[in-house]
Amino acid sequence: MEHQPRPLRLAHLTDLHFGAEDPAVVAGLRADLAGQDVDRVLVSGDLTMETVSGEIILADSSAQRVAARTISGAITCDVDNPFASEIRLDTTSGEITARVPEDADLAVDLNATSGRIASSFPQVQLGGRPGMRNARGKLGAGTGHLYAHAISGNVSLLARPAEDLSGGPEEAKS
Repeated sequence: MEHQPRPLRLAHLTDLHFGAEDPAVVAGLRADLAGQDVDRVLVSGDLTMETVSGEIILADSSAQRVAARTISGAITCDVDNPFASEIRLDTTSGEITARVPEDADLAVDLNATSGRIASSFPQVQLGGRPGMRNARGKLGAGTGHLYAHAISGNVSLLARPAEDLSGGPEEAKS
């Protein structure tokens, strides 16, 4: 008898709001996931993260809407969804680094009160003055919005390669 590989088992979570969660619900979810034979956990929908003191890191997110806020800490946001509708990143004291696909459709609004702004996208033009630097521009059609504001810290916008979705799984094998 030929050995058949086990199907990939996924857990799909949506609309997570960290920082405003109910501890009993989180404990129940953790217990439920621990009791399952899950290969990957996927997160979609809206994603909210808040902390008073600490770093927020979001990697390879496909969320439609992202909101991250920290009083004292850095924010790193790596979005792989070129059609994200709203990304809001705010810190009082810390760096913000956002990385979006080079084919993203976003209106960009970056602000730093006491810090520098850098962008890998030539469409995002630096402006403002010391004490209130900004950068604005439109990536692609500009249908979504990226807003990042740091009171005391730098803001950086980086480009990540666009995914080639045209080939499909068969082309990837060759």
